[in-house]
Amino acid sequence: AAPVHGGSMYSTSISGHSMGGYGTWRIGMKNPELYSSIYAMSSCCLAPYRADGGGMAQAAEITTLEQAAQAAIFTRVQLTLAAAWSPNPISTFRA
Repeated sequence: AAPVHGGSMYSTSISGHSMGGYGTWRIGMKNPELYSSIYAMSSCCLAPYRADGGGMAQAAEITTLEQAAQAAIFTRVQLTLAAAWSPNPISTFRA
């Protein structure tokens, strides 16, 4: 990917607080080639969840966006967490 604003990734950072801290993690991890550092303050939604609880079995059965839209809240939470923390399979960045 091209550097943000034509600059170098070595001079580009991202930060956020609370929900913005969650967004910082999400954006930074989805686009590691764009940022030299990320700084998330008091990020929400980062508490570890057990992979077998809170709607995980139901989330595993979802195959369409329509099913996801109709799912219970904790099932949608599991889908959101999976999307946030999943690597980008087409990224060429390797740490």
